[in-house]
Amino acid sequence: MAAQCLAEGQVPRTINFGNDQVVRNIIVRNGLVTYEADLNGKPMLSEVRFGLYSEVMQLGGKVNRFDWSARQPIPPADLPVGREVEFRATISGAVPGELVWAITNWGPERISVAGCTYTALHLKIRQGAAAAPTMVGDRWVHPVRLITYRHEFTMLDKDGNPVRTVSTRAQAVE
Repeated sequence: MAAQCLAEGQVPRTINFGNDQVVRNIIVRNGLVTYEADLNGKPMLSEVRFGLYSEVMQLGGKVNRFDWSARQPIPPADLPVGREVEFRATISGAVPGELVWAITNWGPERISVAGCTYTALHLKIRQGAAAAPTMVGDRWVHPVRLITYRHEFTMLDKDGNPVRTVSTRAQAVE
């Protein structure tokens, strides 16, 4: 049976990443993506601006809020190709602090999900504190749906040494 591909502009309600990670109840409204998932066995609710910049993350009853007012986040499609752009957020809540996101847009690439082909922007991301990134990796984000089809990242220790690498790819969208 042929895969049911998403119509142009249609946002999936669920993404199955095939490693027991399921993102569900996805809603995209005015550039804000909300969804539910489970992380390390705990329920997570997220609100993410343009599919990239966390605004609220609730994990196991603990809430963090992110304030990006130092430099307003921009949609992935508006990120310049080949140039790193840095954004900073102040985090309040369960784990307060500062978060630095450095994003480089490598441009559009085709990605296949369950026999369907979509175009996504390939983004290189460096995340962590200003002095020391805690994560580096790549993310493939649909420029209109604002959802991630694939991500590969490496967690770093305080000295910048790799600790763990994670790779997930959407196996099905509904």
